[in-house]
Amino acid sequence: MRKETPLDEWIAVDSSEFRLPANLAEQRIAEVHAGLDQLEHMLDHPPPPKRYNLMDVRLSARWGGMLAKEDLSCAQKLYRRVYETGGTGSVYIQGELLELIARTADATTIPFWLGLLDLNKPRDTFANKRRDLVCSALGLLMFHDNEVATDALWQSTLHMLHDVRVSAIYAIRQVLLRRHRKPAKAITQRLTDIATRDISSAVRYLARLTLRTLRLPVPLDNPGGTYAFKVKIKRVKQLYRTIELRSEQTLSQLLGAILRALAWDWDHLHAFYMNGNERDPRFEASNGQGDGTPLLSDEAVLGELGLLLKHRFSCNYDFGDNHWFEIEVVGIHAHAEPVRGDYPRVIDSQGDAPEQYWSGDGD
Repeated sequence: MRKETPLDEWIAVDSSEFRLPANLAEQRIAEVHAGLDQLEHMLDHPPPPKRYNLMDVRLSARWGGMLAKEDLSCAQKLYRRVYETGGTGSVYIQGELLELIARTADATTIPFWLGLLDLNKPRDTFANKRRDLVCSALGLLMFHDNEVATDALWQSTLHMLHDVRVSAIYAIRQVLLRRHRKPAKAITQRLTDIATRDISSAVRYLARLTLRTLRLPVPLDNPGGTYAFKVKIKRVKQLYRTIELRSEQTLSQLLGAILRALAWDWDHLHAFYMNGNERDPRFEASNGQGDGTPLLSDEAVLGELGLLLKHRFSCNYDFGDNHWFEIEVVGIHAHAEPVRGDYPRVIDSQGDAPEQYWSGDGD
């Protein structure tokens, strides 16, 4: 399952001229109210452990459930209780509650959202999803030009937690793209600052991708210099190639150099995942035309990607055989060396390259 955040859907629904008939809206509000009562009763009078399952509570957030303004406070308190109590189905019900609260786009919820960003406890499997939902909720309010939420979201791009900064800059990106207008100079400067100063390659990458999509100048790091990448094939031990390229060259040229170093054919589709997670489409760069990829690999200039030393990412080459390359930035040099030939070049190598196509003969 590919990782998505719901902000685009919320904005689309919120911007639609479609409105539910009054009787249907009242019905959905009543259903959610009954679900909140059911949840509160279950938390007050928990059944035996083997029968305790919060998924039995029906809030229908993903099926058009609607939260009345008078139920907002109750829903926020119940979320806190579910978070503290845990139990079977708690991840599901957390998502339901947060989506219902977010879709109200009520400015009074801003302190609630900000309070959730720092929640932290062992084995919290919902943590990353919660941060995405928090930033998406603030993003919806930003879309409605709420200045407090807008400031809170920009402040979240400075949060000490890497995942919060990623979620915040992505939510800002979605809002800016939805506005279909050139952002003010102050916003451009903020994006540029994040793109050049953040200590995370992932955050810098998203800020630069936003600038590119908005047709704004993208910083070029290390002009005239080089990047060195150590490339391994997943699950193939004792084999690597270290390849050096100029800052002005592209991800597509990096892959071409990898394939040449392995003596493999270049005749298949590919996708890079700039945070190493193939389930996260926010960081995908590929050679697929018209598939919604945020960035084409032959346009992805290395010096414009925000790469930092020791950053790791991955590439899937040939979606049939799924050859996975694990890539690490192992060198950043300010000047390209005058050498015979040109970049890309292999500067270190270990192990014999495996066959690209397995014959299946068993010999």
